[in-house]
Amino acid sequence: MSHTTELNVSKKPRASQTQNMQIAYQNKDIISKIFTEGFGHRSLEAYGIKVPQIVELLPTNFPAIEANELRIDNLLLLEDGTIAIIDYESEYKDKDKIKYLGYLIRVLQKQWMPEEKPPALRMIVIYTADVTEKQVDQFLNAGAVKMTIDAAYLSELDPGQIWANLVSKIDCRQILSEKEIMQFIIFPLTYKTKEEKKKALKKAISLAKRIEDRDTARFIISGLTVFCDKIIDQETANDVRRWVEMTQVGRLFEEEKEKAIKEAVKNAEDRAASAEDRAATAEDRAEKAEAKLREYERKYGKLA
Repeated sequence: MSHTTELNVSKKPRASQTQNMQIAYQNKDIISKIFTEGFGHRSLEAYGIKVPQIVELLPTNFPAIEANELRIDNLLLLEDGTIAIIDYESEYKDKDKIKYLGYLIRVLQKQWMPEEKPPALRMIVIYTADVTEKQVDQFLNAGAVKMTIDAAYLSELDPGQIWANLVSKIDCRQILSEKEIMQFIIFPLTYKTKEEKKKALKKAISLAKRIEDRDTARFIISGLTVFCDKIIDQETANDVRRWVEMTQVGRLFEEEKEKAIKEAVKNAEDRAASAEDRAATAEDRAEKAEAKLREYERKYGKLA
């Protein structure tokens, strides 16, 4: 989602403010990392976008040409080798296409390698429930400049049906399908008003916490946070941060415990093998001693 940052140069932030900002960015980085790691090999078909599956998220930290230039939300490498830019809009403005052209140019500048063909690009715009297909013109034709947008309209999704299905699956402890996971992370944006979106986000996060598979739960909650960053309030953001930290610590503990168990089993197996080797060696020595005794008695007679 696109953001414009207002700078206040008249005052320097207090140390506590600077520390809070650093913590906020660190937490956002952690959540973005979880989302990025889980986003590969998924499909956008749940949003009505028929493009090849995602291979991976690409970095979007391009150098800005202008100070007020907007940051690209998501950059995806797809299975067919094309690169897709994703933007999210809650309203349609025809002149947004100029912004999209800027995105495409920046990606070309970064991804077009010397002596190679330019990469094939896709411009995907996901419109929240505030926008319908009738409002959107997907094409730009300005003579030498032409562009086609792949548009998704969340207004065509039924939030009531999605929610009922998710609750039913989680209540029954059933595994969510890929389509259901992708619908889950976009669920709040299927509502029109900001208040409805906020309410839906909070209940979606609460429901996601009930998912038994912690990796799936972490991906969904990180996805909700990333997709809904325009509407998430500080209280909800802090709640997500605490939950992510807690589950990350729990995950590390489980990984360390599993590692310790594997090491203990291996050590036990090594000790058992060593004991078997020692027993075999002792048995071998006894057999050799007995053979020598039989040889002696054959030559010299039995010992008294």
